[in-house]
Amino acid sequence: MDAIRTGWDFFQSEILGMNWLNRAIGDIVEACGLDPGSRLGGSIQFFLYDVIKIMVLLGILILIISYIQSCFPPERSRRIHAKATVQAMGLNAAMEYITDMEKIMAYGVMRMPAIVVNEKVVSMGKVLKAADVEKLLRGLGCGGDAR
Repeated sequence: MDAIRTGWDFFQSEILGMNWLNRAIGDIVEACGLDPGSRLGGSIQFFLYDVIKIMVLLGILILIISYIQSCFPPERSRRIHAKATVQAMGLNAAMEYITDMEKIMAYGVMRMPAIVVNEKVVSMGKVLKAADVEKLLRGLGCGGDAR
């Protein structure tokens, strides 16, 4: 149990707390002839420590966010939102995600994304929010009264 506690304490202080970095920067400040205990030396040590720590943490955060975004490409999110909107409106509609350029050109679509209702292009070149899709569909007489 003591080994686990010691390992956890080491992880918290040295890895998460980056105490090793603070000590290394303190050694560099001392090598430059400044006392880390003085106002100037302490300020320089704190500044360098914080800049490096923030850059490392931002890099890790960007890496994690990039990985998560790779699992949810924008096209997949749009399809999920559009499908949820149509279901919330109580419409019995078949939704199709078309990537074949010949089919897209047959509708006369020049800018993506596009929404086609009853073989008519009703939106082109705009990424619509769920509320905008609902408003558009209600305006076309789908799902009840237009708002």
